[in-house]
Amino acid sequence: MKSNRLPRNLLIICYPHGWHWGLSVEFLFTEINKGHEYDVVDASFIGDNKLKVNIKKLLGGYKFRKSSIDMLALREINVINLNKAKLNKLQKKSFKKDIKFMHNPIKISPAYNSIAEKTGLLELSQISSSFWARLIMNKEIFDSNLMYKKLLTLNQLNYSKVVTVNGRFTKNATVVYWCKKNKVKTSLLEFGSLEKNAFEIYENSPHNSNDIAEKIKYYWDNGEHGYREIAAKRYLFGIVQKNSASKVNFRAKTVAGKKPAFNNKKICVYYANSEYEYAGLNLPIESGHFSNQVEALRGLLTALDYNEWDIYLRRHPKHPNAKVDDTERFLWAEFNNNDNIHIISPDSDIDSLALGESADLIASFGSIINIEFVAREFQNVITLGPAPWNHLLPSRYLPSIQEINRYLSNDHEKISSKDIWPWAYYMAESGVDFKFIETNRVTGEWSFKKS
Repeated sequence: MKSNRLPRNLLIICYPHGWHWGLSVEFLFTEINKGHEYDVVDASFIGDNKLKVNIKKLLGGYKFRKSSIDMLALREINVINLNKAKLNKLQKKSFKKDIKFMHNPIKISPAYNSIAEKTGLLELSQISSSFWARLIMNKEIFDSNLMYKKLLTLNQLNYSKVVTVNGRFTKNATVVYWCKKNKVKTSLLEFGSLEKNAFEIYENSPHNSNDIAEKIKYYWDNGEHGYREIAAKRYLFGIVQKNSASKVNFRAKTVAGKKPAFNNKKICVYYANSEYEYAGLNLPIESGHFSNQVEALRGLLTALDYNEWDIYLRRHPKHPNAKVDDTERFLWAEFNNNDNIHIISPDSDIDSLALGESADLIASFGSIINIEFVAREFQNVITLGPAPWNHLLPSRYLPSIQEINRYLSNDHEKISSKDIWPWAYYMAESGVDFKFIETNRVTGEWSFKKS
């Protein structure tokens, strides 16, 4: 039976999609089996058109959400339907006047990542000049604002901790903001490892390099000796064999072995990340270190002698299914007319690996391609920004011009793929395996395992 002891914990599920409910309910049942008490908030349809929602329900949509709610009822778990929560007159009045984010959306707001991904645009001027982009942004603003107002109908004093899915999404991020405003502890749910069959909990962010570094150490220190080494080597072998640490084949349109024409100078290849990968992360940067990947490229340009080096900026390849134009071009515009920076566009068929294999220096702000080269035992790999493997390769973490100069002027210790085994083990094994929920590998549908 339910207990009325306070404070309790609160799980807020912000979207109706199967994976949001699957991830959340799996975590919930695991916690309940440990004796922890939770209320559940269903905020699935806040901001959605009621007619469209009802039509989709009639057509069989959101089945797993419905079966999850039924299962929660069987277990006598209190479910708060925030979708139907009523705003008071003051909240309604404020809502009409104040349709905006709690933050500026272009300054890493709760919904900035959603806006960037849905519009394919990064600058406010770009969004403002597109009718459809403005519609998308205004919808995200509306959802964030309405979600925040409805959260105000909850009594946060009843709860010691709030758990929700990782806050890259508008409503999840608004939950995090509401918790911070009310000084309520927040934990974030994310999938464990690369397979969607485990969950992991983060107290700050699943994209915070320091947090991940701590988890890497924890998993490695507590892993079974012998097995952890085998699992790490197997994971890195997979990276080398399939030529990528990502599930998305960004190299689908490249030509194997193709390289640009080189001059007679030393070659530095700088691999850029997609800015969308950073859009919702707001990573903390230590004072005096490069604050972003553009600034890091400026640092390389300063440190590398113009007469000795050419820098090849390998822009992040386009997603194979991307339909938007190159909206990040403006980020790199200042380098367009620089004689010793050669820019390789996102849609280029240049082979990124072959390019790196020809380089005297391989650099990135924090791209996982660095790991792909270390897994191949390359010695000339440096990271200029925060990355979860920096503590494993401290001699290759160069976050300032001074550090780059020191690296270039001194001999440095040899690195090995063994050095990144803890990272590889974390990537392969992190998370609590699902015990209650499963995903159909063919249809992708979520369901409860049969007991």
